Amino acid sequence: MQHRWFFAQATATVVSVLDLLGRQADADETASRMQAVRAGRVRLDDETFTGLEQTTLGYPRAYRSVSAFALLGPAYGTMNVLVELAPDAGEHRNRIVSMIGQMGGLIGVMLTLDVGDHEAAKHCLSIAARAAQQIGDPELMAFTLGCRAFHAAYSGDDLACERLVDAATVHTAHIDLAEGFIRDRSLDNGAAHTIDALMIVASTRHADSLRRVEALYDIVKATRTPAVRSLGEKLIELKATA
Repeated sequence: MQHRWFFAQATATVVSVLDLLGRQADADETASRMQAVRAGRVRLDDETFTGLEQTTLGYPRAYRSVSAFALLGPAYGTMNVLVELAPDAGEHRNRIVSMIGQMGGLIGVMLTLDVGDHEAAKHCLSIAARAAQQIGDPELMAFTLGCRAFHAAYSGDDLACERLVDAATVHTAHIDLAEGFIRDRSLDNGAAHTIDALMIVASTRHADSLRRVEALYDIVKATRTPAVRSLGEKLIELKATA
């Protein structure tokens, strides 16, 4: 369908912008400011971003009482505005990436539940997942996993649905248990639960959980037991495929 092609192409554009923002994250702020001035673009202030955040938050509230068919156009228009403003976000880079992710997730849900176009929805949900991963936002990642679970359920992929729902909660439980074991100096048990969490993180790419895993490994790596060595090897493997 024509709108499916449109969402696929639009997703490629948004992901390209997210890639650009990811590379800019380490760039010198002065150079970024000079580039904006030379290009004649306006750098955005905190007040503008606060307004954009309020607009973004308004869509899920409106979705409770307004037809998705009435919201889809404006919602996608808002995401286009965010993408257009993103290169000039400066210090507010993470805020605009978060908003892009939120809008991508919401559009994906509407396409799944109301329009029934699961293929187009998949493209939008990939935007949400990429944004959450890029800025390491646990709340956005949880929201994204929930959206993807809805998508899997409504598209008939029950196995994927169960995996995503489990991923949203189980890996956190494993890390919590690992932290408890390591505090009690039961290092091998802690390493075993950390490995279990890492296996799920490998599929979700949940940045906050990965940082917790790395912190746990830093605590136990000096012991060099078989479980700890295995954890280190699997962590290296994961980073090599990132």
